[in-house]
Amino acid sequence: MLDSYLNLAAVFTRQHDREDAIRLYESLLERNPESPSVNMLVGMLYETMGRDRKATQYYEKALELKPDFGPAANNLAWYYAGKGDDLGRALMLAEKAREKLPDNPFVADTLGWIYEKKGLHHKARILLEESRVALPDNPTLHYHLGVTYSSLGETDKALASLKEALRLNAEFPEAEQTERLIEEIEETKG
Repeated sequence: MLDSYLNLAAVFTRQHDREDAIRLYESLLERNPESPSVNMLVGMLYETMGRDRKATQYYEKALELKPDFGPAANNLAWYYAGKGDDLGRALMLAEKAREKLPDNPFVADTLGWIYEKKGLHHKARILLEESRVALPDNPTLHYHLGVTYSSLGETDKALASLKEALRLNAEFPEAEQTERLIEEIEETKG
């Protein structure tokens, strides 16, 4: 029975029918509320719909059920880092995720970006370069690395990384910030 629900919800998700998928997952949670994985899946669906607060409730529940659940820790860390108002909690969650998923490039990106936001540029660089090797076609990652290179005063590397982000996708979520930072660096270089 459980597999049938998960398979049907996966079909709805692939068809971009997120509302139906959420209804199925939530009905599954009514029967099995102690599933960190299903809570995680519902959270991810809400996140893709731009309903971050709702998503975080499910990620928090997944961590409540399984405190060392790396995927939920990473997604919550990303959320808190994006808001910028709880970088301490974001860092703690990202470090927990890294401990559980040491080879995951998305986790390395999350932790590296939090290090960057906390001013730990050298630590950020190591993780973000590691992620870039694993995910060379991810424009957000190139943006993060470009910001870090800029923070370290490595303007040529910053420009190369930022321009690569835009080359990969001129309309990715951080495209405007990328363009502004390129302009700032180029003005500074004169």
